Amino acid sequence: MGARTILSLLCVLFALAPLVQAQDDASRKAARERWESLDPEAREKMRERYERLKRMNPQQRARVERQSKRLNEMRRRLWKSLDGKTRARLDKFSNAKRLELLDEMLADEVEGTAQRIIERLTPTERQRLEQATPVDRMHFLRERKKRQDVESDRLLRRLATELGVRPNDVAGMRELLPQERRQKIREMMRARIVQSVDKRPLPKGVSPEGWQRIQALGMDEFFAAVTRLRRSHLDFGSPPGASGAVVAGSPRARLRHALQAHPEDRVELANLSREERRVEMQQRRKARALEVLREDRRVPEQRLRELEDLPFPRFMRAARGLAMPGQRKPGRGRPGADGPAGERRGQRNDD
Repeated sequence: MGARTILSLLCVLFALAPLVQAQDDASRKAARERWESLDPEAREKMRERYERLKRMNPQQRARVERQSKRLNEMRRRLWKSLDGKTRARLDKFSNAKRLELLDEMLADEVEGTAQRIIERLTPTERQRLEQATPVDRMHFLRERKKRQDVESDRLLRRLATELGVRPNDVAGMRELLPQERRQKIREMMRARIVQSVDKRPLPKGVSPEGWQRIQALGMDEFFAAVTRLRRSHLDFGSPPGASGAVVAGSPRARLRHALQAHPEDRVELANLSREERRVEMQQRRKARALEVLREDRRVPEQRLRELEDLPFPRFMRAARGLAMPGQRKPGRGRPGADGPAGERRGQRNDD
């Protein structure tokens, strides 16, 4: 399910209470509160969506119900992965406001996941994917899926070596179906993270009790919590001495962190309207990134002023390029280019 599909469904769900049996009483209460908080124009748009829903055939409605259940699962997983302070602040809001903020955080997670996928591509692959037609893009993704199967086999063997898994057990894992093998890999990755964290002092802001709570989470919630911690502790859970494309604490790592949407910002801005909050979140991300770039001193001041004047989507494309490995050094773009990170005029950006 794509990011835009998810975001549109988040709007539809508030009108689903009478139709979707999967929603519990709390969800219905939140939907009513949200409905009452809408202005007349927003209510009319919601009615139109509701009418479209009523016109759906049983198969289409069943699909929407499945998507509704999936979104509720995603909300619960996100809630469990938040730190105690953020959850305590969210608890002070009404059900409708809390649901609204959680859905915005979910959209941030979708954006972050898409960006991490892009970062794993080589510069050549990124360029090829951006320039491909929809059909060529599908072929590209199929090819990459085949390569990922080979890479997953290598990852399985490497993790097994690090964790001391017996060769006979490794051979059995390699014979599993792809989905089962991926599950085994996730289990071993989780074990390696736990092992790595337990070998070093916990980073500042992570208490022993908090780490125990994370370890007790389900698989998806566990990885979501670790991912969130890595926003401020880039090497959290990495094997000691591990090397990567982005070094924890480096300017590139700090820039990546600055560009991310932070849940605590959304909670702090909860009293603003959705549109006002969206604009302020963009301004904060941009300001954080520019501060990192100025401290780094690699980007000429003239180029920084050009970046500062860019609209947010174009700024994000340029700044994300600087945060990715394998890009040209700042300030070496061709004259008139939108950014040293390979931003091109006319390229689509969904930020």
